[in-house]
Formats: sequence, C-alpha cells, structure tokens
Amino acid sequence: MFGAVLGIGLLLGWRGWIAYQDNQGRAASTLYAQLLQEAAVHDGGRVAELARRLREEYGSTPYAALAALEVAALKSEAELDQSAGELSWVMEHGDEAILQDLARLRLARVRIAQGRAEEALKLLDRDWGLAYAGLVEEARGDAWRAKGDEARARQAYTKALLSGPADPAFLRMKLDELGEAPRPAEAAAG
Repeated sequence: MFGAVLGIGLLLGWRGWIAYQDNQGRAASTLYAQLLQEAAVHDGGRVAELARRLREEYGSTPYAALAALEVAALKSEAELDQSAGELSWVMEHGDEAILQDLARLRLARVRIAQGRAEEALKLLDRDWGLAYAGLVEEARGDAWRAKGDEARARQAYTKALLSGPADPAFLRMKLDELGEAPRPAEAAAG
C-alpha cells in the first residue's frame, strides 16, 4: 500500500515538474516574441529590459541566451563594452553549445573592433566545427590584419575561402586589399 502511494506521489510530482517546465518555456517564448517585436522597431531600451527579465526569470531557458544575443546585435560601436558583456554572459550561462559558439565568435569580432586583436585570437583558439570554419578563419584574418601581420591574415583569409560558408566576394576583396603576397625572392631581398 505504501509503495503504491509513493509511486502515485512520484508520478504526480514528475508530471507537475514537466508541467512547470512547459509553462516556463511558454512564458519565456512569449517574452522573447515581445523582445523580437521591440527589436524590429529598434527600441533598444525595451529590448534590454525584456532581455534582463528573461535572464532573471527564465535564465535556464535558451530564450535567455537568444535574448542576450539579440541585445548584443543591437548595440552600436559606442556600446561595444555592453555588447561584450552580453556575449560573455551567453558564453558563461548559455545551455546550448551552438549559442555559446556564436557568442564566442561575435565576441571575437567585438574585441577586434575594440582594438584588442590578441584577445580575439585567444577566443578563436579552440576546435570549431566545420560549420564555423570559414567564419572563424575570416575572423582570424581580421585579427591578424589588425595586429599588422599581413602574411597570417592572408593565410587565414585563404583558408576561409576554401572552407566556406563565408562570403567569397568579400574575402577576395579583403585579400585584394592586402595586395599580392611577396614572392620568396622579393621577401629575401626586401
């Protein structure tokens, strides 16, 4: 008799927990939909407020990480520090590896824009999946270029071209801006 009561209690508890999780997910989804509507009209203050609520009330859902990515995307160059904070939050608190990787890649780009190319290279120095190969190599090229190392930048851009899915025309433009690689005889003489 006790076992049956315990079993029923556990079953009801489990169902209650599942219902709670579903309700949390629905509520977070609704709040995130509101955030996207505000982002569409570029109301950065309202977007930031909704993202804060998602982090505080639904931080364990993927919507909190998606909201932080949305806030980071809306930040202008003058707000790069705040963007970096949002992206760092996703890297530390996001439950989805794909969102953490996206945040890491975007943070590397923010660091390059801030003139902190060495930090960007450290963020990019890890194993990335094939889906990110071209994008990561392009970011590496941008970081090396910012550091003044044109040879490494050229090498990274070339890898990006071969890896995809980065924009080939844009990469060719970046390579053209670097000029032609010096030939071995010219490098030795110059």
